[in-house]
Amino acid sequence: MHGVLPDLLTWVDCYARSDDKPRWRTFDDTGWEPSAPSPHAELAPIVPPAPLPSGRHSLPAAYVSANQRERIIHATISILMKKGYNATTVADIVAEAQLTRAVFYQHFRDKQELLTEINQIHFQQMMAVSAKAFFSEDIWPERAWAAICAAGEVSASNPAGAHIGFIDTSAVGPEFARRVNEIIMAFSIFLEEGYRYRPEAENLPRLCSEAVASALCEFMYGEIRQSRARDIRYLIPHVAYVALAPFMGPAEASSFIENKLHSAQSR
Repeated sequence: MHGVLPDLLTWVDCYARSDDKPRWRTFDDTGWEPSAPSPHAELAPIVPPAPLPSGRHSLPAAYVSANQRERIIHATISILMKKGYNATTVADIVAEAQLTRAVFYQHFRDKQELLTEINQIHFQQMMAVSAKAFFSEDIWPERAWAAICAAGEVSASNPAGAHIGFIDTSAVGPEFARRVNEIIMAFSIFLEEGYRYRPEAENLPRLCSEAVASALCEFMYGEIRQSRARDIRYLIPHVAYVALAPFMGPAEASSFIENKLHSAQSR
């Protein structure tokens, strides 16, 4: 911690404003109301596959295996939302999935391996829609804004995946939490262009993008822990300010976001 403290202080100083305007210091209501869901955050409905017909059948083995695996995943998500990771047992999962323990262990070594896959699915979805939104725009602030809107929409529309990704993983242990954190850090790639946005940003320590990603993930953790995943989309302006201000400068970032708010309210 001592070694990175100077870079962390440089990052914190990026939010200091000389005009003494306290905007974005608290999660005040901005009046932000997304006029429409992000067009880049469209996900297929989460529908568990139907159980296979009983008795002998001629279904391909690959189809049977995929059906069983998906039912295990969907059943686990359902149980975790009701009981949490520690209280959930393999017996609970196979009962919900209408499968046997033997089938479970054909696909997963244990609950932890299963949770790993569920997390990867959720974060891959978030990365995919964020990247699609990011590259739909031409200049970096607009790109970052689009990616943040899309990621917020995914979390709001899939609160179960968000809860498992940010809350249940912490119950497994520090090693698992570190692996999840490495996945989350992948989202700092959307901030890389920020270092080239203006001359002042070029001199920022590279720790800034990691610090922003960590701060935003901590923010999401707090909201999801309070069962407010669906409300994350309404706090997008605050999230965007944390992400943009170090690279654009606090005054320009604030003006950029205020223009977004004004544009949304005038529609």
